[in-house]
Amino acid sequence: MFPWRRFHLEPIFGDEVWGWLALAGVALALAAIGLLGLRYGSSLGSVPAWKRLLLGIVQAMIVFVLTIGLLRPSCVRTDSRRQTAEIVFGIDRTRSMTLPDRTGSTDRWTALKDSLEEVRPELERLSRRFDLKFVAYDDDLEVLPQQEGFPELPAAPEGSQSDVASPLYDALLRERGRRPLAYFWLGDGRQTVPSPRISLDQVAQQLARDGRPLYTVAFGEPGESTRTRDVSVENLPAEYFSFAKNDLSIDAAVRAIGYDGKAIPVELEIRNEETGEVTKQPFASVTPRPEQPDATYPVSNIITPAEPGRYVLTVRVPQQPEERIVKNNELSAFLTVREGGLRVAYIEGELRMEQKFLRRTLESSRDLEVEYLYLDQRKRDQWPVDLTSLFSDPSYDVFILGDVDSTALHQKGRHEATLEALRAAVDRGKGLLALGGYHAFAPGGYARTPLEAVYPIRMDALAKQDFDAPPVAKFHLPGPITLQPVEPSFVTRLSDSDNAAVWSELPPLLGANELGPLKPSARVLLASESGDPMLIASEYGRGRVLAFAGDSTWQWPLQGNEDVYRRFWRQATLWLARKEDAHQEELWISLPSRRVAQGTVVDFRTGVRDALGESLDDVTLRAEVVPPEGPSESIELRRDGESLAGQVVRTSAPGEYRLRVSAKAGDRELAPVETSFLVFDHDVELAADAADPEALARLADFTREAGGRAIEPRELKPLLQELLARPIETEIEVETTWRLGDGWPDAWLMFLALFGLLSVDWTLRRAWRLP
Repeated sequence: MFPWRRFHLEPIFGDEVWGWLALAGVALALAAIGLLGLRYGSSLGSVPAWKRLLLGIVQAMIVFVLTIGLLRPSCVRTDSRRQTAEIVFGIDRTRSMTLPDRTGSTDRWTALKDSLEEVRPELERLSRRFDLKFVAYDDDLEVLPQQEGFPELPAAPEGSQSDVASPLYDALLRERGRRPLAYFWLGDGRQTVPSPRISLDQVAQQLARDGRPLYTVAFGEPGESTRTRDVSVENLPAEYFSFAKNDLSIDAAVRAIGYDGKAIPVELEIRNEETGEVTKQPFASVTPRPEQPDATYPVSNIITPAEPGRYVLTVRVPQQPEERIVKNNELSAFLTVREGGLRVAYIEGELRMEQKFLRRTLESSRDLEVEYLYLDQRKRDQWPVDLTSLFSDPSYDVFILGDVDSTALHQKGRHEATLEALRAAVDRGKGLLALGGYHAFAPGGYARTPLEAVYPIRMDALAKQDFDAPPVAKFHLPGPITLQPVEPSFVTRLSDSDNAAVWSELPPLLGANELGPLKPSARVLLASESGDPMLIASEYGRGRVLAFAGDSTWQWPLQGNEDVYRRFWRQATLWLARKEDAHQEELWISLPSRRVAQGTVVDFRTGVRDALGESLDDVTLRAEVVPPEGPSESIELRRDGESLAGQVVRTSAPGEYRLRVSAKAGDRELAPVETSFLVFDHDVELAADAADPEALARLADFTREAGGRAIEPRELKPLLQELLARPIETEIEVETTWRLGDGWPDAWLMFLALFGLLSVDWTLRRAWRLP
């Protein structure tokens, strides 16, 4: 029987009525042109009838070939073909397969190869009846070559991350449209990829749609086995900052598996990056509880760096008996100790938004150390609080008084030493910032206290705000209050071009204190639109004082003015500490993390800023990285906003990498800056030796209805023998469609036919001298 059937036409103008009409119009036009050309040519002279007939036949054939091309005939045929079923084997090639197997006498990779070798005869027989496919997986999938049904395995498993689910999902998709008989997934079930591409639910759905059995074969000892022994250091921050001679807490955690009841020593190593000097001090030992064979325990140690500099901190646990994995027994971090940073003591009596935002912006400056003290109004029975030692401490440079009532610190005739100590500190050269609030200035009762002499305003002793009473309106100015600079000042300079315009665009204050008469030494730096003083500066003894009437500048960063907010309060702090003239251009480097795994691309940013934190653009920067071994490498920098960005790409070698940046401003070289980061050899594949056969069993359980299940390696041979007894082939019908012009042969045939007919027509006309 003729195999082709179901002939139909697919005209180029479409199958609709308008397409057919357009096609008919084109065909008629071609025919008309041919007939008219023949008639016109014949009228020029006496042409025999047979010549006219021959030309007409040639032109009709031209029209016919063009019409056939426009109609695009096509036909479909159906063939019966034999299809062979497939069996897919997935083989775990990650480094965790080098860990011990269940017996402990061999590793998992060897056990897997031995299991495959044991069933080699069955695989060879299966390959003659089925299509076998072997794939190796880690966090990706690779088809393995094979010979006579046996795969060519890698010499050693080298995959850096395990992902059981995603490669299986990829294998299922690759077999879509084919006829898989079964899937075999061999490995230890470990999942070490932080964020798998495919979730377990997605794999389960695909397994259910596929309807084929999945058999999983697990190698390695599960985590709950008593033979698993491991200790690891975790949760150590990558970077610490401190000032010289300040206490610093080093916090980490130790995870202990299988050492319940045994004391595990922990030590801290401190290495000076510049001198190489190493000191060690012990942590308290960790003793895992018997009822928790796998638990994590916090460890902490207080250090007091005596000298500024850069240090490397390493928390380490010595190798324990029967512990096979030791790469995770230590973790390192960086410590930067600074000298001469400004110390600020902030005393607040109200948990308000202003203190939250002001503390955060001051603490964001690495050269500012802020100590915060909250005097809770609900504990007034414990007032006054003795802060004499705090205000007498010479290490503090600036004191900030928030919404603190004077009774929290002072009681006439009983306790006057605290505010007297603060007055004396300002007299010796310390700075004082007083913020507005319901219990600040005169409403806070600071008249007739030692601070009356320090404040730049005169205060009424009767203007006292009682606790738990509504605010007295005459003590305050209602908002909104727009701030305006009154005289040029370092404190209020937010722009070098149009400072007043910047202030006018800031969100207005919600309210402010009525500051009252000014002392002769006071200078108004900011005022409201109606002329009320908002920010007043003065000097007392060798110290400086700022009185700010408002308490709602926290609105500025919330409405997109975070840089202005930070600059204003930083300048105020520097001015109070007499540091406004210390304008030093600072070259800086910023790393998102100073401890990374091998092979990680390390991004960093760099730039130059002045003492106020403003970025400088008219500088030339150069960067290089010095790896643990080998020469330094230059790094290309690219502009990214107000800073420059770069990447350290090659981080395959573990150890300490030093990143250096130098800068040139015009003809002047700036002091270069250097920072370091650690590439740790903390292989997640080898961080713990416990396998996870339950993960493989859960996957197989999704195909239980199709016969899938988790099997032991010894069960592999009888299962393959069972598959050999199944029917192996089936016939399927496959449709083949042919359409004129889709293939090269028929397209060229049409072209040659049309070209040949046109050539014949032209040759005859030339020979018979017809137009």
